[in-house]
Amino acid sequence: MMVFRSDRSPLDVNQEPGLRSKQPRGIGCLGFTLRGGRTMISMTRLLTTLVFMFALVALSGAREHGKSTDLGNGADFKGKKIEMKDKGKVAYVLSFKAGKEFEATTDGAKNTDVNLFVYDQAGKQVGKDDSPGPKSSVKVTPAKDGKYKFVLTNTGGNNTVTFAVKVAE
Repeated sequence: MMVFRSDRSPLDVNQEPGLRSKQPRGIGCLGFTLRGGRTMISMTRLLTTLVFMFALVALSGAREHGKSTDLGNGADFKGKKIEMKDKGKVAYVLSFKAGKEFEATTDGAKNTDVNLFVYDQAGKQVGKDDSPGPKSSVKVTPAKDGKYKFVLTNTGGNNTVTFAVKVAE
């Protein structure tokens, strides 16, 4: 077992008193240099960089509104019942043709707060209904063909929510 003296030189406790260790001065476990306190500064910088990178990755994922399930063509979509937990969030993607207005709605079986947000293909919010209650409705007329993301959130308890989309004829 290696221990270090106050002057940072290694001392082998299993070694006979008076003999110096064969380990070179200034080298500690894992090969990190221990001279002049540089190891602590380097280790702190490394740890800070790793924490920053982890936070950056974690936060960049937050912008994505979670994983989205592609439900196909909006005109063919017949609706979906969703079991949502308290503070739950789901995201769906549907494709629409330009110029055909669609209305997306939610209706919860219980009186929780269900909100509906609609984003275009570029990620820009094009509609929302964040009024209190289990019912939400958003109308959008797409300017061009593309995919739209629907983000549903629920607060105030678990709820069974019906998500539907109706495309104008």
